[in-house]
Amino acid sequence: MFVSSPFYRIKDIMERRKIPVTRDLMESLERVLHALKNEDTEIRPSGSNGDPGGLILLRSLPTIIVPDLHARIGYLKVLLSWIPPGENYTVYQGLSLGKLQVVCVGDGFHSEARGIQRWKAAFKEFSADFRKHKAMDEEMSEGLGVMMIVMELKSAFPGYFHFLKGNHENIANENSLDNRSFMKFVYEGAMVTSWFHKFMGEEIFLKYYEFEKKLPVFAVGNRFCVTHSEPRKHYWKHELIEAMIKRKIVFDLTWTARSEE
Repeated sequence: MFVSSPFYRIKDIMERRKIPVTRDLMESLERVLHALKNEDTEIRPSGSNGDPGGLILLRSLPTIIVPDLHARIGYLKVLLSWIPPGENYTVYQGLSLGKLQVVCVGDGFHSEARGIQRWKAAFKEFSADFRKHKAMDEEMSEGLGVMMIVMELKSAFPGYFHFLKGNHENIANENSLDNRSFMKFVYEGAMVTSWFHKFMGEEIFLKYYEFEKKLPVFAVGNRFCVTHSEPRKHYWKHELIEAMIKRKIVFDLTWTARSEE
């Protein structure tokens, strides 16, 4: 069908600007989980458990490194329509033609400075158990829009589009071996978790949690490396591959003393 292609699904997400229906979000999650579980082992070597590991070995191609997204759906829209210098194709077309690759460093949720007033309004909604939730809905429509585009790109171009886990990829707002709860302007981490349970439901919450746990944490290209945060310590290649099993490595590549301030 016309709307079934990745291009039109992404276009619809960009233009919709509202909370996705649960069916659409679940379908995006199912597609991206299939892609993440079936990575090319030459690009993402398997860990000792047989599952894709934490390391991405990038192709010898022009590489676009995308900084923290923080719910900026407009940023992704501009990126995908951008024509690299000297080329005659957009980034999206380059991905589809296998002429370039994209590495996002994570942090899909939680708008930052531009969203301070909205977060404050959303905190009042959170404090009243989301009896009203206009501000929080606006925040989550942007965050989920960004992440659904990420999911569709990963599903469509699994060997050319990569999204690394950041410290904001923590839908459960858990304190664990690999995660720490988050707050900056208000209680963003707890607010997102509460909203997700209340309006998306437990099944999608668990599926999204699984998606986050499947994300890689380190990418190596031609004379460059990419990770979300400054590593706490040196890790060897085989250790990075095992990061999905030894989750403390995930923490060491997504949280640093600086990011904990």
